[in-house]
Amino acid sequence: IYAFSTENFNRSAEEVSYLMGLIIKFFNERAKELGENNIKIIFSGKKEPLKEDVWNCINNVTNMTQNNTGG
Repeated sequence: IYAFSTENFNRSAEEVSYLMGLIIKFFNERAKELGENNIKIIFSGKKEPLKEDVWNCINNVTNMTQNNTGG
């Protein structure tokens, strides 16, 4: 799934912050459901320029779902 390209970092800081917040919100709210449905989450891309809270969320959901075999 395409979520956020590097070109999007050219948007206003407020807009980028909001979009990053959506990533955190989605995975915090859906992590348990993803696990229960055997969904494996894999992120690809650069760690920078993601803020630490976004990267921590990505690591958490990736680690939580690493053994899943579903879509």
